[in-house]
Amino acid sequence: MQADIQVLTRRSAVDRSWVDKFAALPAANISDSMSRLIVCAPQGDVQAIYDNAAAKFRHESETFAAIGRGDDDAAGYRARLTQLGCYFEE
Repeated sequence: MQADIQVLTRRSAVDRSWVDKFAALPAANISDSMSRLIVCAPQGDVQAIYDNAAAKFRHESETFAAIGRGDDDAAGYRARLTQLGCYFEE
């Protein structure tokens, strides 16, 4: 049996300003063929999703800057990862 394919017309779309805001956040690509992760969520949740993504980006930027300055908390990171069950070879 062949599956039916339908092309649905767009009923609604998020405002372009949200697209521009999210586009400013970097996405970690694993390979050249990967593109941005697409999130499907109710439009009423877009603000909260953006706020969380932007906060995570700010936190990671601060962490990377600290690592670059040499004042990162390597012992703290290792302790937390060990607590989460990560194993480190000595």
